[in-house]
Amino acid sequence: VQLYDGTVNQFTGDGILALFGAPIAYEDSACRAVAAALGMQRSLSGYAAEVQARHPIRYRYRIGLNTGPVVVGKIADELDLEFAAVGDTVNLAARMESMAEPGAVYLTENTYRAVEDYFECVSLGEFAVKGKKRPVAAYKAVREKSVQRRFDAATARGLTPYVGRDHELSILKNYLEQAQQNRGQIVLITGDAGMGKSRLLLEFSRTIP
Repeated sequence: VQLYDGTVNQFTGDGILALFGAPIAYEDSACRAVAAALGMQRSLSGYAAEVQARHPIRYRYRIGLNTGPVVVGKIADELDLEFAAVGDTVNLAARMESMAEPGAVYLTENTYRAVEDYFECVSLGEFAVKGKKRPVAAYKAVREKSVQRRFDAATARGLTPYVGRDHELSILKNYLEQAQQNRGQIVLITGDAGMGKSRLLLEFSRTIP
């Protein structure tokens, strides 16, 4: 969990509750959660085989993931301080975990939609879930795809036409030409989130042989 900047905020006896995106927010929190879950799967599968080789015990585990809004805050008294998350998102993640077959990572549709470009998943159909009036779609995470970056995934789907940045591209091309003439250049690109910095660099890189 910590490897992917998540937070273990609760121990539930024989399990844990981990958060990704709170208290530290990331735009790829769902991907981080699935990557962490698959990492746990690899580690725990090896551990299960080791246990069974030494003892007549079958070690089993299940992982459930859900994505959505949660209410987070600190619950404190004079002796203790606990960071807690509550809400329907947490409850449905727990339902996914309890439904999962041993050794599997189950995702809700909310999580699947956020990670489908980055992870191979298998649709499991819909399940009746306690507390839900309608059936809930579930997916099983299988493995990470070769696509690693957000723009790699977007490119695979097909990008919209790139317009309105000819001036910025010409500036970058000018600095590149200076660098090719042994005059080194450093360019800093800044802007608010969503302004198109990554797309600008992607389109600029496409102009370089």
